[in-house]
Amino acid sequence: GEYAPPYPPKNATQGELLCRTVTSGPDYEENRLSNLLSALISTAKERVRIMTPYFLPPRGLIGALQAASLRGVEVEIILPAKNNLPYVHWAARNIIAELLNFDISVYYQPPPFCHSKLLLIDDYYTQVGSANLDSRSLALNFECTVEVFGGSPALELGLFFGSFRGLSSKV
Repeated sequence: GEYAPPYPPKNATQGELLCRTVTSGPDYEENRLSNLLSALISTAKERVRIMTPYFLPPRGLIGALQAASLRGVEVEIILPAKNNLPYVHWAARNIIAELLNFDISVYYQPPPFCHSKLLLIDDYYTQVGSANLDSRSLALNFECTVEVFGGSPALELGLFFGSFRGLSSKV
């Protein structure tokens, strides 16, 4: 029931990067992962990159993405062109229209269906894990993500993201 400090204990073996595991689920009173995502997007200075198969974020996350774009932050989202759940694709299209009005770039990745979940902030912060960007995943499912603080993984995964963006069609 307590948050771990955002740094390792003094006696921990230390490498070049700082990592933290974040768990969430219906057994937590607060909406831990959704709050974290909103805070991360709200503090972005240069860019936010998202890759997710299911994009039905709660209103607070939509607002955070729109506000980031208004601050001059480049926001890019990659979604599958053909989702394995057609109704999720149909529902996401309504949300995408709201984002396009704020100069947020959305790309459809061609098949095969990619189930990767990736969040990159400012070439420094990386988050990977099981959580999708939809209310069910963020509030009802038991999820586990890993945060990585430091440039090397963010830069490498930024290249990965860019390679998928290059294969994708812009909405």
